[in-house]
Amino acid sequence: MRWFIALVLLSVISFNACSVDVELIEDDTIGIKEKSVVKKIYLDTIVNGYRVKCDGSKIVMWGKPKKINEENPQTTNIILMNLNAPYKTIEKSVSDGVFDVNYLRSMAFAYVDNNQGLFIDLANGDFIAISSAFDPSNDNNFESCTEHKSWQFKKYR
Repeated sequence: MRWFIALVLLSVISFNACSVDVELIEDDTIGIKEKSVVKKIYLDTIVNGYRVKCDGSKIVMWGKPKKINEENPQTTNIILMNLNAPYKTIEKSVSDGVFDVNYLRSMAFAYVDNNQGLFIDLANGDFIAISSAFDPSNDNNFESCTEHKSWQFKKYR
């Protein structure tokens, strides 16, 4: 019986992960397509990149704010969004550019590749400093999956 329940849960998770497509509609608008319905998400950020978690549950986007902060013009917004309705969004800023985001393999964190390197807690959006023991060049630290083409975008490669 346990095997049956586990198989059903895995099938539901797999189906959910495969049923979401993401599209950058405009520089500041993301389209999330589930089944045949497209939900447009309007942002106050010009999106430079995004990556969806392998299970299809979260997306982290990054880019420059539409309204430039004159005190820190290099500010980059990081937006964490839960792709399960009602699209809970957390937005924070860092004072330098973001190059990429990768989700950690066995933890509920994502690694933000910027000049300092930091983790973002996927539950609450808090930033956490990385320890010197963490090696961001080791691909074994990050989740690995066959991503949909639409699940990753980087304006500057």
